[in-house]
Amino acid sequence: MSIGDTMEEDGMRDVDCEAFESESESERKRDGLLKKVGDISCLGNAEWVQKPSIDIGQEQEVDVNDNLERELSFYTQAKEGTTQVFEILQLMRLPFLSFPDYYAEMVKTDANMEKEKIKLLEEKKKIEAEERRAREIKNNTEQHIVSVVSHSNWQLSIRTY
Repeated sequence: MSIGDTMEEDGMRDVDCEAFESESESERKRDGLLKKVGDISCLGNAEWVQKPSIDIGQEQEVDVNDNLERELSFYTQAKEGTTQVFEILQLMRLPFLSFPDYYAEMVKTDANMEKEKIKLLEEKKKIEAEERRAREIKNNTEQHIVSVVSHSNWQLSIRTY
């Protein structure tokens, strides 16, 4: 009985083959992952327009329990980042501001707004008048029913005498 025979009897030969196969498979996966990392990391050399991000350094430590100080830190970081982006876009001569009359179509004149106000007030008056008429009709109907019932009762009371 040789060593190879005992390995075959114990099933060790199968285990070694499986381990070898899984190592080659994991190495292929590793190579694929490294290739993808290389593809993604090429953005590090790209121009700013391809990956627009700004890193703002923080000179001072901020107390995480002081909400006001934290908010002020966020505000200053955002302001610094905006200033940096503004400068970068100006240097690149890229358009980034809206036209001055961009919102002009949305703005209405005072005269136009006054007309709108008058229309709304007229509609409100019409609705109130309709509601008032409906209440009057309801009251008149109730009064009419009461008068008819009382007149019927009066006629019945006369007949009984």
